[in-house]
Amino acid sequence: MIFNAIFNIYFIQKEKSNLEIINDQINPVNVNLNQLQFLIVRSKMYATNWVYLQAEEESKRNLNKLISEDYPNLKNALIAQFNFSKVFFQKATQDSINHIFNSCEVLFHYQRLIMGKLQDFSDYNNPTKKFESEELIESEVLPRAKILQDLVNRFVIFNRSVSVNYIKEIKNDSDKIMQILFLMSFLMIIFVLASVYFIYSNINRPVQYMRAIVEDISKGELKPVPLFAENTVIGDMSVALNQLSNSFLQTADFANQIENGNLDVQYEKLSDRDQLGVALISMQKSLRNYSRNLELQISERTAEVVEKGKKIEELKSFYESILANIPLDILILNEKRKYLFVNTVAVKDPEIRNEMMGKDDFELSDLFQNKNGFAINRANYFNEAFSSGHAIEYEQMVLDENGKETWKLHRFYPVITNGNFNYMIEYGMDITVKKLQEIKINDSLEEKGALLGEIHHRVKNNLTLVLGLIEMQIERQQDMAIKTQYSEIKNRIYAMSLIHDKMYKSSSFANIDMQDYLKDLVNSISKFNLKNKPVKISFDIDEISVKNKDAVPIALLVNEIVTNAFKYAFSSDDKIGKLQVRFNKEQEGYRLLIKDNGPGIPEGFDVSKSSSLGFKLINIFTRQLKGKLNYFNQDGLNFDVFFKL
Repeated sequence: MIFNAIFNIYFIQKEKSNLEIINDQINPVNVNLNQLQFLIVRSKMYATNWVYLQAEEESKRNLNKLISEDYPNLKNALIAQFNFSKVFFQKATQDSINHIFNSCEVLFHYQRLIMGKLQDFSDYNNPTKKFESEELIESEVLPRAKILQDLVNRFVIFNRSVSVNYIKEIKNDSDKIMQILFLMSFLMIIFVLASVYFIYSNINRPVQYMRAIVEDISKGELKPVPLFAENTVIGDMSVALNQLSNSFLQTADFANQIENGNLDVQYEKLSDRDQLGVALISMQKSLRNYSRNLELQISERTAEVVEKGKKIEELKSFYESILANIPLDILILNEKRKYLFVNTVAVKDPEIRNEMMGKDDFELSDLFQNKNGFAINRANYFNEAFSSGHAIEYEQMVLDENGKETWKLHRFYPVITNGNFNYMIEYGMDITVKKLQEIKINDSLEEKGALLGEIHHRVKNNLTLVLGLIEMQIERQQDMAIKTQYSEIKNRIYAMSLIHDKMYKSSSFANIDMQDYLKDLVNSISKFNLKNKPVKISFDIDEISVKNKDAVPIALLVNEIVTNAFKYAFSSDDKIGKLQVRFNKEQEGYRLLIKDNGPGIPEGFDVSKSSSLGFKLINIFTRQLKGKLNYFNQDGLNFDVFFKL
């Protein structure tokens, strides 16, 4: 019996130790881990509301409090529990919780970035900040929160598995106690049989009867033992055997009740020194406390899951209502081009939308007996966006339900996170009105272009007629001074006529190509003024296009300066005249430089105060261009004009 008690006490103490580990170490850690998991979900929800729901002030306050107070308190509690349970929790487990804390810090870092970007109303109206915040939600906060939830959940599952193992160990110890009880019963039976054999000759019948009873007990068949009325050793023995059998029955029934989960069953100790009974009652209390704590945790966890489910359904309904009411075709496809979502704007018929789910365009073409050209075209654009990782946009003409031509603008936008393709979003917009307006505008522009070209042609012809009239006046005049004045007027009119000629021959009526125009203008002026004297002309003109309103003063300015050079610089017969024309684009504007190799201007001569019409026109055209005129003698006369357009 002493040996039996020692073994029973050993196993019971072991069960109590396991229950203490479960109650004092595993269960508090699991409770705080569940709170950490719920805290992560709340932070994700508050951060999402921060970005998408500007007026949700409560979520913003909650997110600030969660990051600055709730999380540090919960983290300190977990660290204290792990420091208390260092013997139980191995280094690998501690590394896991440290990894969870580090991941939490990274998640809260991105949430702080969002909080910093969207602080007031102006930040929400800033497309860059709003887009960057939405991008942080989609690419960082949501994926990291999901990964972090999985980490915490795996850690909780691990702790629960450890708890289950301890419970299994407790059950195994209970089984060992039962085995010891049955073993001791078996030893008792051997003792009784030995006694019966010793006095067999005197008490054969009672002993044989008692033997049968003991054999039943040895087989585990516990039942009340009939008492012998004799006041003899056999009678006392039958009483003791009956008590033993009843005790075994009571103890076995109590143990079976505990094994079957009936932890509220009442058990009376056989005596004050009934160690087996005390151990079983202690085990019952420990199991009952653990069961209640476990039921409470399950109830709380179930309530949390139900609440989360409700919030998820509310968010799902919220976002689906938004997608359904956005006036755009919105479709979501996976990497195999199969439809995952289609809003009501894209397809109004709910039966067709349900039929589209999980199918690609080729399957739908076969289903609705349509040609595959539409599916092939969409597959090409999808593959282009998928392979490039960038949005692809294209226009398409389709027939609506009434057979009317409708133009659609489609865009395939790949959603990629950490280099991995998630899904493809397709946007569709009805641009029929815009397309018809473009066609109408293009037709109108072609018509106006033709009319404008005709106007330039007629103006050029009219100016050519004026030039012809002036030429006739020059031929009829005898006064050389008047002839010179007519020639200068003719050059100015020709400069304007040449502009209209360029405009008529150009594909654009808004701009003039100054490279070709200035070359033609200077060469024409040289033909009018050469008088059989050779002049070498060099050009350094960039490819510059200017508006026609700016081309006229530039042309007239060049005409006056070049005409002045031919008039005064090339009068000497002993050297070849040289004329250099430069028109270059600089960082802050344009520079026109016209240089001749003539004698230059006299010392102290002021062009701005000259009575010469040519110099007056040079100053007028420079002011018209809002430019700065600089002239100086350096191997001839240099006119340097800088202006901005």
